[in-house]
Amino acid sequence: MKLITLPCNPSDYGGYGRAVRDDLARLKIGNNDVIVIYDRKESSDDSRYEYIPRHPAISLHGIMNIARGRVWAELSKDSLRKIVNRYNIEEVFVGDTILYRAVKELFPAVKMTVRFHNLYLLPWVRVRTRKINIDLAARTLLELASRLELQILNDELANHIFISDNDANMAKLLFPNISYKVWTIEKIVAGVEPTPPGCQRLVYSGSLAAHQKCGVVEFIRGPYRKLRKRHPKTRLEIYGRRGRELESVGDNIKWCGDWKDTPVPKLDGGGLFVNPDILGAGIKYKIGDWIASGTPFISTPYGIQGYRITESPHRLIAPLDKWDTEIEKYWVKWNVG
Repeated sequence: MKLITLPCNPSDYGGYGRAVRDDLARLKIGNNDVIVIYDRKESSDDSRYEYIPRHPAISLHGIMNIARGRVWAELSKDSLRKIVNRYNIEEVFVGDTILYRAVKELFPAVKMTVRFHNLYLLPWVRVRTRKINIDLAARTLLELASRLELQILNDELANHIFISDNDANMAKLLFPNISYKVWTIEKIVAGVEPTPPGCQRLVYSGSLAAHQKCGVVEFIRGPYRKLRKRHPKTRLEIYGRRGRELESVGDNIKWCGDWKDTPVPKLDGGGLFVNPDILGAGIKYKIGDWIASGTPFISTPYGIQGYRITESPHRLIAPLDKWDTEIEKYWVKWNVG
Protein backbone atom coordinates (compact mmCIF):
# COMPACT_ATOMS: atom_id res chain seq x y z
CA MET A 1 0.00 0.00 0.00
CA LYS A 2 1.29 3.43 -0.95
CA LEU A 3 0.90 6.63 1.05
CA ILE A 4 0.66 9.76 -1.11
CA THR A 5 1.02 13.05 0.75
CA LEU A 6 0.26 16.31 -1.05
CA PRO A 7 0.96 19.87 0.19
CA CYS A 8 -2.26 21.43 -1.09
CA ASN A 9 -5.41 20.72 -3.05
CA PRO A 10 -4.87 19.94 -6.74
CA SER A 11 -6.21 22.92 -8.65
CA ASP A 12 -6.51 24.58 -12.04
CA TYR A 13 -5.36 27.94 -10.70
CA GLY A 14 -2.27 29.05 -8.83
CA GLY A 15 1.18 27.63 -9.49
CA TYR A 16 1.27 25.43 -6.38
CA GLY A 17 -2.14 23.87 -6.95
CA ARG A 18 -1.45 23.30 -10.63
CA ALA A 19 1.89 21.66 -9.88
CA VAL A 20 0.19 19.30 -7.41
CA ARG A 21 -2.52 18.59 -9.98
CA ASP A 22 0.12 17.67 -12.55
CA ASP A 23 2.02 15.49 -10.06
CA LEU A 24 -1.15 13.64 -9.15
CA ALA A 25 -1.77 12.90 -12.83
CA ARG A 26 1.73 11.41 -13.16
CA LEU A 27 1.39 9.03 -10.23
CA LYS A 28 0.12 5.49 -10.63
CA ILE A 29 -2.46 5.33 -7.86
CA GLY A 30 -3.84 1.99 -6.75
CA ASN A 31 -7.35 1.45 -5.42
CA ASN A 32 -6.06 0.87 -1.90
CA ASP A 33 -3.53 3.71 -1.81
CA VAL A 34 -3.98 6.46 0.77
CA ILE A 35 -3.97 10.11 -0.36
CA VAL A 36 -3.44 12.72 2.35
CA ILE A 37 -3.79 16.42 1.51
CA TYR A 38 -2.25 18.99 3.83
CA ASP A 39 -4.77 21.75 3.22
CA ARG A 40 -8.29 22.92 3.97
CA LYS A 41 -10.94 20.59 2.63
CA GLU A 42 -12.62 22.03 -0.43
CA SER A 43 -15.56 20.68 -2.38
CA SER A 44 -14.34 17.37 -3.71
CA ASP A 45 -16.17 14.31 -4.88
CA ASP A 46 -13.11 12.11 -4.44
CA SER A 47 -13.71 10.14 -1.25
CA ARG A 48 -10.14 8.82 -1.31
CA TYR A 49 -8.76 12.10 0.00
CA GLU A 50 -7.90 12.48 3.68
CA TYR A 51 -7.35 16.04 4.88
CA ILE A 52 -5.04 17.58 7.47
CA PRO A 53 -5.80 21.32 7.79
CA ARG A 54 -2.75 23.53 7.36
CA HIS A 55 -2.15 26.15 10.04
CA PRO A 56 -1.56 29.80 9.08
CA ALA A 57 1.94 31.22 9.36
CA ILE A 58 1.07 33.25 12.44
CA SER A 59 -0.14 30.45 14.70
CA LEU A 60 1.11 28.42 17.65
CA HIS A 61 1.98 25.61 15.24
CA GLY A 62 4.08 27.91 13.06
CA ILE A 63 5.83 29.58 15.98
CA MET A 64 6.68 26.23 17.59
CA ASN A 65 8.07 24.92 14.31
CA ILE A 66 10.36 27.92 13.91
CA ALA A 67 11.46 27.65 17.55
CA ARG A 68 12.47 24.04 16.83
CA GLY A 69 14.45 25.08 13.76
CA ARG A 70 11.81 23.96 11.28
CA VAL A 71 9.97 25.65 8.44
CA TRP A 72 6.78 27.14 9.88
CA ALA A 73 4.51 25.14 7.54
CA GLU A 74 5.99 21.70 8.22
CA LEU A 75 3.49 18.94 8.93
CA SER A 76 3.59 17.38 12.40
CA LYS A 77 3.94 13.63 12.77
CA ASP A 78 1.08 13.54 15.30
CA SER A 79 -1.35 14.95 12.72
CA LEU A 80 -0.24 12.39 10.15
CA ARG A 81 -0.20 9.49 12.61
CA LYS A 82 -3.94 9.85 13.29
CA ILE A 83 -4.63 8.95 9.66
CA VAL A 84 -1.93 6.45 8.72
CA ASN A 85 -1.83 4.31 11.87
CA ARG A 86 -4.58 2.06 10.56
CA TYR A 87 -2.78 1.30 7.28
CA ASN A 88 0.12 -0.96 6.33
CA ILE A 89 2.28 1.50 4.40
CA GLU A 90 4.99 0.02 2.17
CA GLU A 91 5.88 2.99 -0.02
CA VAL A 92 5.54 6.77 0.29
CA PHE A 93 5.31 9.69 -2.12
CA VAL A 94 6.14 12.90 -0.27
CA GLY A 95 4.58 15.71 -2.27
CA ASP A 96 6.71 18.50 -0.82
CA THR A 97 9.64 18.92 1.53
CA ILE A 98 7.41 20.32 4.30
CA LEU A 99 5.84 16.85 4.56
CA TYR A 100 9.11 14.92 4.69
CA ARG A 101 9.99 15.09 8.37
CA ALA A 102 6.61 13.82 9.59
CA VAL A 103 6.73 10.91 7.14
CA LYS A 104 10.34 10.08 7.99
CA GLU A 105 9.66 10.03 11.73
CA LEU A 106 6.73 7.65 11.27
CA PHE A 107 8.29 5.45 8.57
CA PRO A 108 12.08 5.65 9.05
CA ALA A 109 12.84 2.46 7.10
CA VAL A 110 10.40 2.92 4.21
CA LYS A 111 11.68 3.99 0.81
CA MET A 112 10.16 7.25 -0.31
CA THR A 113 10.08 9.65 -3.21
CA VAL A 114 10.30 13.33 -2.29
CA ARG A 115 9.05 16.09 -4.57
CA PHE A 116 10.87 19.44 -4.54
CA HIS A 117 8.63 22.25 -5.78
CA ASN A 118 11.49 24.63 -5.03
CA LEU A 119 15.11 24.15 -4.14
CA TYR A 120 15.65 26.92 -1.62
CA LEU A 121 19.34 26.09 -1.48
CA LEU A 122 19.79 27.97 -4.76
CA PRO A 123 18.40 31.35 -3.63
CA TRP A 124 19.98 30.90 -0.19
CA VAL A 125 23.41 30.52 -1.79
CA ARG A 126 22.72 33.60 -3.94
CA VAL A 127 21.69 35.63 -0.90
CA ARG A 128 24.82 34.72 1.02
CA THR A 129 27.40 34.93 -1.77
CA ARG A 130 26.03 38.08 -3.41
CA LYS A 131 24.99 39.69 -0.12
CA ILE A 132 21.43 40.32 -1.30
CA ASN A 133 19.46 42.31 1.25
CA ILE A 134 16.24 40.51 2.22
CA ASP A 135 14.02 40.85 5.26
CA LEU A 136 14.15 38.62 8.33
CA ALA A 137 11.11 36.53 7.36
CA ALA A 138 12.57 35.65 3.97
CA ARG A 139 16.03 35.00 5.41
CA THR A 140 14.59 32.68 8.08
CA LEU A 141 12.56 30.76 5.50
CA LEU A 142 15.52 30.27 3.17
CA GLU A 143 17.85 29.17 5.94
CA LEU A 144 15.45 26.70 7.57
CA ALA A 145 14.23 25.32 4.24
CA SER A 146 17.81 24.85 3.04
CA ARG A 147 18.71 22.87 6.16
CA LEU A 148 15.72 20.63 5.59
CA GLU A 149 16.63 20.12 1.94
CA LEU A 150 20.17 19.10 2.83
CA GLN A 151 18.77 16.48 5.20
CA ILE A 152 16.51 15.10 2.46
CA LEU A 153 19.24 15.12 -0.18
CA ASN A 154 21.46 13.17 2.20
CA ASP A 155 18.78 10.52 2.83
CA GLU A 156 19.92 7.31 1.14
CA LEU A 157 16.40 5.85 1.26
CA ALA A 158 14.91 8.78 -0.65
CA ASN A 159 14.49 9.30 -4.36
CA HIS A 160 14.23 12.94 -5.39
CA ILE A 161 12.07 14.70 -7.97
CA PHE A 162 12.97 18.25 -8.98
CA ILE A 163 10.94 20.79 -10.93
CA SER A 164 13.78 22.05 -13.14
CA ASP A 165 17.17 21.06 -14.48
CA ASN A 166 18.67 24.01 -12.59
CA ASP A 167 17.52 22.60 -9.28
CA ALA A 168 18.64 19.08 -10.19
CA ASN A 169 22.09 20.29 -11.23
CA MET A 170 22.53 22.13 -7.94
CA ALA A 171 21.57 19.01 -5.97
CA LYS A 172 23.89 16.84 -8.05
CA LEU A 173 26.74 19.27 -7.47
CA LEU A 174 26.34 18.82 -3.72
CA PHE A 175 25.55 15.09 -3.81
CA PRO A 176 27.05 13.52 -6.98
CA ASN A 177 25.50 10.09 -6.34
CA ILE A 178 21.99 11.35 -5.73
CA SER A 179 19.04 9.46 -7.22
CA TYR A 180 16.68 11.87 -8.97
CA LYS A 181 14.23 12.70 -11.76
CA VAL A 182 12.98 15.98 -13.17
CA TRP A 183 9.24 16.54 -13.43
CA THR A 184 8.90 19.94 -14.98
CA ILE A 185 6.07 21.88 -16.53
CA GLU A 186 5.86 22.24 -20.28
CA LYS A 187 8.62 24.43 -21.67
CA ILE A 188 6.71 26.68 -24.03
CA VAL A 189 8.95 27.89 -26.84
CA ALA A 190 6.59 29.92 -29.00
CA GLY A 191 3.11 31.02 -28.01
CA VAL A 192 1.03 33.89 -29.35
CA GLU A 193 2.78 37.10 -30.32
CA PRO A 194 1.73 39.79 -27.81
CA THR A 195 0.13 43.09 -28.70
CA PRO A 196 1.63 46.40 -27.51
CA PRO A 197 0.34 47.86 -24.22
CA GLY A 198 -2.05 50.78 -24.47
CA CYS A 199 -1.24 52.47 -21.17
CA GLN A 200 1.38 52.83 -18.45
CA ARG A 201 -0.19 50.13 -16.32
CA LEU A 202 1.92 47.51 -14.55
CA VAL A 203 0.39 44.36 -13.02
CA TYR A 204 1.80 41.92 -10.47
CA SER A 205 -0.01 38.65 -9.86
CA GLY A 206 1.03 35.79 -7.62
CA SER A 207 2.25 34.79 -4.22
CA LEU A 208 3.49 37.41 -1.79
CA ALA A 209 5.14 34.99 0.61
CA ALA A 210 8.32 36.18 2.29
CA HIS A 211 10.82 35.51 -0.51
CA GLN A 212 8.53 36.66 -3.35
CA LYS A 213 7.56 39.81 -1.49
CA CYS A 214 11.21 40.93 -1.32
CA GLY A 215 11.39 41.30 -5.09
CA VAL A 216 8.11 43.21 -5.31
CA VAL A 217 9.17 45.64 -2.58
CA GLU A 218 12.56 46.18 -4.23
CA PHE A 219 10.82 46.84 -7.54
CA ILE A 220 8.47 49.40 -5.97
CA ARG A 221 11.22 51.23 -4.09
CA GLY A 222 13.58 51.24 -7.06
CA PRO A 223 12.49 51.06 -10.72
CA TYR A 224 8.81 51.80 -10.08
CA ARG A 225 9.58 54.94 -8.08
CA LYS A 226 11.88 56.17 -10.86
CA LEU A 227 9.20 55.52 -13.47
CA ARG A 228 6.64 57.42 -11.41
CA LYS A 229 8.88 60.49 -11.33
CA ARG A 230 9.38 60.52 -15.09
CA HIS A 231 5.94 59.17 -16.04
CA PRO A 232 3.30 60.29 -13.49
CA LYS A 233 0.59 58.17 -15.14
CA THR A 234 2.41 54.97 -14.17
CA ARG A 235 0.34 52.75 -11.91
CA LEU A 236 0.77 49.32 -10.34
CA GLU A 237 -1.99 46.78 -9.68
CA ILE A 238 -1.29 43.90 -7.30
CA TYR A 239 -3.20 40.62 -7.22
CA GLY A 240 -2.14 38.36 -4.37
CA ARG A 241 -2.75 37.45 -0.76
CA ARG A 242 -1.36 39.98 1.74
CA GLY A 243 -0.91 42.52 -1.03
CA ARG A 244 -2.82 45.30 0.72
CA GLU A 245 0.20 46.26 2.85
CA LEU A 246 2.15 47.09 -0.31
CA GLU A 247 -0.20 49.96 -1.18
CA SER A 248 1.69 52.13 1.31
CA VAL A 249 5.13 51.31 -0.11
CA GLY A 250 4.71 53.59 -3.15
CA ASP A 251 2.35 55.95 -4.98
CA ASN A 252 -0.55 54.97 -7.22
CA ILE A 253 -0.49 51.31 -6.13
CA LYS A 254 -3.76 49.42 -5.89
CA TRP A 255 -4.27 46.04 -4.27
CA CYS A 256 -6.98 44.27 -6.28
CA GLY A 257 -7.55 41.30 -3.97
CA ASP A 258 -6.43 37.73 -3.58
CA TRP A 259 -5.95 36.14 -6.99
CA LYS A 260 -8.04 33.18 -5.79
CA ASP A 261 -11.07 35.42 -5.31
CA THR A 262 -10.48 38.12 -7.91
CA PRO A 263 -9.74 37.06 -11.49
CA VAL A 264 -6.50 38.52 -12.76
CA PRO A 265 -7.11 40.71 -15.84
CA LYS A 266 -5.91 39.61 -19.26
CA LEU A 267 -4.72 43.16 -19.92
CA ASP A 268 -7.60 43.82 -22.29
CA GLY A 269 -7.18 47.48 -21.44
CA GLY A 270 -3.44 47.35 -22.02
CA GLY A 271 -0.51 47.04 -19.68
CA LEU A 272 2.55 45.00 -18.80
CA PHE A 273 2.82 42.10 -16.33
CA VAL A 274 5.85 42.21 -14.02
CA ASN A 275 7.78 39.34 -12.44
CA PRO A 276 10.42 40.90 -10.15
CA ASP A 277 11.97 37.65 -8.92
CA ILE A 278 15.35 38.49 -7.35
CA LEU A 279 16.09 35.05 -5.91
CA GLY A 280 14.83 32.37 -8.28
CA ALA A 281 13.04 29.38 -6.80
CA GLY A 282 11.06 26.77 -8.70
CA ILE A 283 9.24 27.50 -11.96
CA LYS A 284 6.64 30.19 -12.49
CA TYR A 285 3.52 28.83 -14.21
CA LYS A 286 2.44 32.39 -14.95
CA ILE A 287 5.36 32.86 -17.35
CA GLY A 288 4.04 30.00 -19.48
CA ASP A 289 0.52 31.43 -19.27
CA TRP A 290 1.71 34.84 -20.45
CA ILE A 291 3.64 33.38 -23.37
CA ALA A 292 0.77 31.12 -24.43
CA SER A 293 -1.81 33.91 -24.27
CA GLY A 294 0.32 36.59 -25.91
CA THR A 295 0.59 38.77 -22.82
CA PRO A 296 3.47 41.29 -22.69
CA PHE A 297 5.66 41.02 -19.60
CA ILE A 298 8.97 41.91 -18.02
CA SER A 299 10.91 39.46 -15.86
CA THR A 300 14.28 39.10 -14.23
CA PRO A 301 16.51 36.30 -15.59
CA TYR A 302 15.80 34.29 -12.42
CA GLY A 303 12.07 34.59 -13.05
CA ILE A 304 12.15 32.66 -16.34
CA GLN A 305 14.04 29.69 -14.92
CA GLY A 306 12.86 26.49 -16.63
CA TYR A 307 11.76 28.11 -19.89
CA ARG A 308 13.31 28.48 -23.33
CA ILE A 309 11.75 31.72 -24.46
CA THR A 310 11.70 32.76 -28.10
CA GLU A 311 12.74 36.32 -28.82
CA SER A 312 9.99 38.92 -28.84
CA PRO A 313 9.97 42.70 -28.33
CA HIS A 314 7.10 42.20 -25.86
CA ARG A 315 8.98 39.76 -23.59
CA LEU A 316 11.47 41.85 -21.67
CA ILE A 317 14.17 40.06 -19.68
CA ALA A 318 16.46 42.26 -17.59
CA PRO A 319 18.00 42.57 -14.11
CA LEU A 320 15.67 44.37 -11.74
CA ASP A 321 17.87 47.46 -11.39
CA LYS A 322 17.54 48.05 -15.16
CA TRP A 323 13.76 47.78 -15.27
CA ASP A 324 12.93 51.48 -15.28
CA THR A 325 15.15 51.98 -18.34
CA GLU A 326 13.83 48.89 -20.14
CA ILE A 327 10.18 49.69 -19.46
CA GLU A 328 10.67 53.30 -20.49
CA LYS A 329 12.30 52.27 -23.79
CA TYR A 330 9.43 49.85 -24.36
CA TRP A 331 6.83 52.56 -23.81
CA VAL A 332 8.66 54.96 -26.11
CA LYS A 333 8.99 52.34 -28.85
CA TRP A 334 5.26 51.59 -28.81
CA ASN A 335 4.17 55.18 -28.20
CA VAL A 336 2.63 54.45 -24.81
CA GLY A 337 1.84 57.52 -22.77
